[in-house]
Amino acid sequence: ALPAPEPLPPEPEPLPPEPEPALPAPEPTPPAPAQEPALPAPAVSEEAPAVPPPLGSETIRQRDARVARSMARLDDFAEFRRSRRDPDDGPIPGILLTNTDARELLDVVAHFDLFPIAFRRSEPARGYVAIDFARGQMQPTKDFDYISERYAKNTMYIRGPLRRNPLFRSAARELIRRFGIPARDLEVCFLVPRPFMAYLNWKAFKTCEQAGVDPAAVRVCKGALVRRGRTWVLRVEEFAMKDGRQIPVRGTG
Repeated sequence: ALPAPEPLPPEPEPLPPEPEPALPAPEPTPPAPAQEPALPAPAVSEEAPAVPPPLGSETIRQRDARVARSMARLDDFAEFRRSRRDPDDGPIPGILLTNTDARELLDVVAHFDLFPIAFRRSEPARGYVAIDFARGQMQPTKDFDYISERYAKNTMYIRGPLRRNPLFRSAARELIRRFGIPARDLEVCFLVPRPFMAYLNWKAFKTCEQAGVDPAAVRVCKGALVRRGRTWVLRVEEFAMKDGRQIPVRGTG
């Protein structure tokens, strides 16, 4: 069963929930979200933003291969591959994406298979809405197996309120209108493939270590993931500390 993220705290800039919340066991579920027929994604150059494939159109092996190709183009991927997780590292803060450009975000979604979903934070076991930003499609479902097989238990959020993000603004209005989810109860987040989540965890810990900051004191690392030609670059820009401080990151990450 897919663990549901806990509600975000009522702050100006939402932060990721504590890791590994437990989701109530769902009822027997239907097949993976079926999508309306859509034309194949247009071919794009290495520099042009990609278009994510229709939801449920890939096998897990095909999806993993696509994500692996994108991860291999991260500027510090070789260093990540050589790294080993030390159990003594302690808690690792999550990463909050600060990207605000809609095309840029869609590019990230496509290359790393981030899966946008919406649900009622008061009733997460009631189901979720799978969102396809590229095609403007939304599919309500209770298929928790679909996401538990493909994605990590932790979730990723975008910086700032939904109404301020061009990619999420219209989607939030449509979710409220079509599915009757009250705005105050609406939760929207990205699910992340396990291999890419492992990289994000490594990146957060490495940046804290380089900056001489205790990871246990950091609530979240804020940064943008952007493409420079063929290379993906994730630069952590700021630490949001548990004591409320915002510490800029300079020359690291």
